[in-house]
Amino acid sequence: MNGSVTDWSGLPDDILSLVFDLLECTDLLRSAAVCSAWRKVFSDARNLNVCPRRQTPCLLYCTEAAGASAVGMYSLLERREYTIPLPDPPISNRTWIGSSHG
Repeated sequence: MNGSVTDWSGLPDDILSLVFDLLECTDLLRSAAVCSAWRKVFSDARNLNVCPRRQTPCLLYCTEAAGASAVGMYSLLERREYTIPLPDPPISNRTWIGSSHG
């Protein structure tokens, strides 16, 4: 190995969008934490309501254990629970229901 490091933050946005389209929800969320360039592509896609085509369902829910500033998410694919922090203001007093693709 030559010791060089690849700078993945330089991937073109259109290529990165194609890669993001293949990711499951949990991996997509993780990818947004890689670097600011990846977060921007993720945020732009989210703001345009662009979702990956094939997606294993996840359950998103409010729970006292997560607190008012977070939600729980259960991945059916990984059979694992996650806690996702939310920006202020808290959503604990709101009712919301959603579904992707029906």
